[in-house]
Order: sequence, then C-alpha cells, then structure tokens
Amino acid sequence: MAEAPPTVALLAGHISHRGEVRRLAQLVDRLAHRSVAALVICAGGAADLRELGVPVLEDPWLHRPWLSRLAVRRLLIDDSDPRLSLVHALHDEVAEAAAQLSATRSVPLIRTIEDDPPTDASLRLHVPHLAAVVVPDEGLRRRLVDRSFLAEDFFRVIPPGIDPGIGSRAEHDPPASGRLPVIGAIGRFGPASGFETFLDAIFRIVESGRDIEFLIGGLGPGEPRLRRRAQRLELTARLTFAPPAALESAFWRVITLYVHPATGATTAPALRSALVSGTPSLAGDVPGPRSLLADGRGVLVPPADPSRLAAAILELLDQPLRARSLADQARSWAVPRFDPDREADALAGLYHATVHPPRHHR
Repeated sequence: MAEAPPTVALLAGHISHRGEVRRLAQLVDRLAHRSVAALVICAGGAADLRELGVPVLEDPWLHRPWLSRLAVRRLLIDDSDPRLSLVHALHDEVAEAAAQLSATRSVPLIRTIEDDPPTDASLRLHVPHLAAVVVPDEGLRRRLVDRSFLAEDFFRVIPPGIDPGIGSRAEHDPPASGRLPVIGAIGRFGPASGFETFLDAIFRIVESGRDIEFLIGGLGPGEPRLRRRAQRLELTARLTFAPPAALESAFWRVITLYVHPATGATTAPALRSALVSGTPSLAGDVPGPRSLLADGRGVLVPPADPSRLAAAILELLDQPLRARSLADQARSWAVPRFDPDREADALAGLYHATVHPPRHHR
C-alpha cells in the first residue's frame, strides 16, 4: 500500500520583514513536486505569500514565546485544518510555537538553526518530538554538537537554496562613468555582527576623500543605535539604511562590493547570497566566512579592525579585474552548492524519512 504524502507545517517569522517571501513560495512549490504538501504558518507577511498562491496562516503572536501557546490554539482550532504529519520551525523566533504545535498534534518536530546562537543563549533542543535539526553548513554542526552534547547525526547539513537569478554579472561590472560605487552590508544587528566596525571603516573611507556610497540593511533591534553612531560620525549624507526586504529586490543589483564585517563565528547567510549573485565580497576572518571565501572566492580581513577593512575595500575597488575574478570564481562554486532544487530534494527526503521511517527486518 502506497504511503500517504506528508503534510508539513512550515513555521516562519515575519517573512516580508526578512525578505523571504519569494524564497519561501518557491520552496513550497518545489516540495509539492516532491510529494510534500506544505502549509506555511507565519508571524507576518501572509498577504504577500497569498498573492503568490501559497497556502498560509498568520498570527502576530507566533514569534512571542509567552504568547505562542495561544497563537497555536487560535490558528489550529478549526477541524478543517489539514492533518499534519510534522512541524518544521524555519526560524529561531518561532521555535517555541513550533514545539507547542508539535506537542499538541503529537507529530515530529524539525528545527532549522540558521546561524550561530549567542554563546549565552539556551539552544532549547531537548524538547519532546524533536527528530532533527537542520543547519546550513558543517561548521555550525560541529559547533552545535560541542555545545549541545547531542549526537552528530542529529544535525542534518542542508545548504539553503538561493535563487541563482539574484543580481547578474552585467549589473556588477565596474560602475559606468559618473556612477558612484556602492558598498553594501546586510545581516542581523547584534554584538558580533561587526556593523560598528563597518561604520568606522566608512568614516575612514569618507575622510580619505573617496566618492563612494554605502548601503546597510539588517534585522534586529540595533538599528537605532547604529543610526545614532552614523550621525555622530557625520556619515548620513553617504549612508543609506535599507529594509531587510531589499534582499529580494534591489540590493544585489545596486551594490559594487559586499562587506560581511562579522567579528564572531557565523554562517553568514547574506554572504552566501552575495557569492551566488556574483558580487565581489570581503568579510571578517572568522569561522563561517573563512570557509565561504576560501580558495580565492573573496577577501578576508582581520575582524574588528576598521582601518584594515577600509584599506581592503579601497584596494578591491581599485582592482576591478581582480574583483571580477574573485566574484566569478565564487559564483561558480556557490550556485551549485546552494541550488534550490538540491535543498528541496534534501528536505523532502528528510520529511519522508521522518514521517515514514524505514522498517528494519530481522
């Protein structure tokens, strides 16, 4: 008798704020072609997803741990809701709600950990029904094994799919005469994000008299503090803060160089997108970016050193042929590694194996 295809609840944060509407819609479509029915449940951005024909439920309490139990009850109280086979928490902020939903429905739970959690944060991995944790790379898996004392095979390395169409080579050629170069950085604002270092590097570049524009986009509560710092450094005429949704729109089409200034271990999600887009990239020499930019795929600089970062940016701007060579090599490596179809294959395989584990015959 044929096994029924699994129905998976994909729990997500505010997908519009995260700039993940198109990516999530494409993932749902790819899973459908692999006999997986996906229902998206998100904390915000449902209207944007519905416009793309994706089944979705929304509750703004979903990403608030103290209200997640009520959010789950409000969303799935209707008997017409599909019979879920498993729950997958795509984002850290909905991990608590996903655990509640998994427990309520008595179905397996899968959790994605996108990036290195703060060293003082609880991993919250010892919860009922947790079947696997998805991580984007081997480095994060090793770091989580060391922190959690869980078996290595509990963590599944599935590189996230990135649309190879973001940006284009032509759009990243050296700026035409009269067009200023644009240096961009995007990511989560936090203690080890390195955005303060980036602002200090911008200050040094502006002080040198170079005519360059800068663009920052990010998530998290640290933006007001960074804006105040930029004002104190008198950078506002050259610096623009962009919404995180720029990841899905103009960001990769307008920047000349990408900077990932992290000062601590990170999987560097935006740096992965930069490599796929064909954007010449620089990053702090820390775990994560170090492996992404290895073998001539980009430029590594000492972390938390704004003088060295400023010098590296200017040097790469002044060497457009080298910058193009680095970006081409990075894109050739990154596009197949972060292939959205490979991600969908791996996730579908994990879902099927979790819902219908193989029988062991004596």
